[in-house]
Amino acid sequence: MNKLRVSQIKGLGPGRHSDGGGLLLSVSKTGRRSWIFRYQIAGRRRDCGLGSFPAVSLAEARRMAAEMRAQAQRGVDPIEWRKSEREAAARVGETPTFAELAERFISEQEPGWSGPKQAPQWRASLKAYVFPYIGSKTPGQISGDDVLALLRKIWTKRPETASRVRQRIERVLNYAAAQGHRDRSQPNPAAWRGNLDNVLPPHRKIQPVQHFPALPHQQAPDFWAWLKDKHSASAQALKLLILSACRTREVLGARWDEIDIDAAVWTVPRERMKARKPHTVPLSTQALEVLASIPRTKSPFLFPGRGRKVPHMSNMSMLVFLRKNGHGDVTPHGMRSTFRDWASDCTSFDHATCEQSLAHTISNAAEAAYRRGEQLAKRRQLMQAWSDFLEGKPYATAPDLDQAQPDTADLARQLAELDEDQRQRLLEILQTSD
Repeated sequence: MNKLRVSQIKGLGPGRHSDGGGLLLSVSKTGRRSWIFRYQIAGRRRDCGLGSFPAVSLAEARRMAAEMRAQAQRGVDPIEWRKSEREAAARVGETPTFAELAERFISEQEPGWSGPKQAPQWRASLKAYVFPYIGSKTPGQISGDDVLALLRKIWTKRPETASRVRQRIERVLNYAAAQGHRDRSQPNPAAWRGNLDNVLPPHRKIQPVQHFPALPHQQAPDFWAWLKDKHSASAQALKLLILSACRTREVLGARWDEIDIDAAVWTVPRERMKARKPHTVPLSTQALEVLASIPRTKSPFLFPGRGRKVPHMSNMSMLVFLRKNGHGDVTPHGMRSTFRDWASDCTSFDHATCEQSLAHTISNAAEAAYRRGEQLAKRRQLMQAWSDFLEGKPYATAPDLDQAQPDTADLARQLAELDEDQRQRLLEILQTSD
C-alpha cells in the first residue's frame, strides 16, 4: 500500500503504476495521467476511473479507492453504485422507489449484521417476492392491499420465507419514514400486530416451530464415548462444540490466537457472535485435551478449509459427519439444547450462569444493566461438570460458591463502571430484597 510518492508521479513513464490495494496510475504515451481502481466482484475483474492527475490528488485517489474497496468487500459493485447515485442525483426532488430505498437500507445496515449471508438473503428475497409488485412504487404509494396481495401468494406455501419478507418490507418502510419519504403519521402497511394479524393466520398454526433435533441428555455419555474414538477434523470440531456449548459458526471460525492455553480460556470475538459481543469460554480439562490433539498447520484456523476462498471448514461438515456415521437424528446446534437440559435437570447452577454459558442475551433490561461480570469462575465449574458428565465421571451438581465469588477488587471495578442512575437502582434493589 501507498507505494507512490507525489514527487515521483510526474517522472513516471507510460504504463500502469501500482500504488497498492488496487489503485493504479495510468500514464498514456502523450503523458496524460489518470487514476484507476481495479477490483474483483462476483469473480469479475473491473476497472473504475477516478479522474485525472493532478485534478485528483494522490491523497484523494487513495481515499476514493479505500471507499470502493470497502464496498466491494461488502459485495457492492462500486461502478454500479456510482451509476445508481448519479441516477438518483439526476432525480433531485423526486421520491425514491421502494427498491431504491431497500438497497440503501441494506447497504447502511450491513456492517452491523452478524454474518455475511444476511445481505444477499435480503436482496434475494426482496427481488423474488417484493420488487415485481411494489419495487417501482414510492413508499407513500404502497397500500395495505399491495402488501397483502404479495404476501398471500407465499403465506401458506412458504411460511418461513413469507414471515421474513413481511418483516423486511416493514423495516424498509420504517426506514423510508425516518428518511422523510413516508408520512410517519400513517400506519405501516406491513406491520403485523393490529394490522395483518387480523387477516393472515399465524404461522405457528400453519406450520409448528421445528427446533433443531437434540440428543436427550441421558444418552449424551454414550454418544460421547462413540465420538471420542473419532479423530477426523469434523469429529474434532464437534468435540470442541459439545464441550464448549458454542454455536457452529463460532467453532469453525476459531483461530489459534483466540485461545489462551495457560489461562484455559477461549475468547470468541464479537464478529462471530450472534449477540455481537465477545464471549469468553472457560475450557475444561477435556476441552484442552481436544485442542492438544488438533494438528497445527500454517493456517491461523483450528479447522482450516481448502484454499483461500474457503478459509475454514464448511458449516455443513459436522452435520455431514453425523449423517455418514448413522447419527442423522442429531444436529450440532441441538447439542446446546442437550447441555441446557442437563444443566437444568441435573444441576443446581443458577439460570444466569447456564444462559451465559450459551452466550444468550439477557432479555430483562434491568438485569442486563447490573449483570456486568462474566461469572467466569462459576461457568468454569459448570463446563467442567458437563465434561465430566459426558465421560461418566462424578461431577459437581452445584457451584462451589467459595471459589465462584469474585474478589473485592473485581466487585469494586464493576461498581465503578455503573453510572449514577444504575447505582441508585441497584441500591433500591438491595434495600427491597430479602
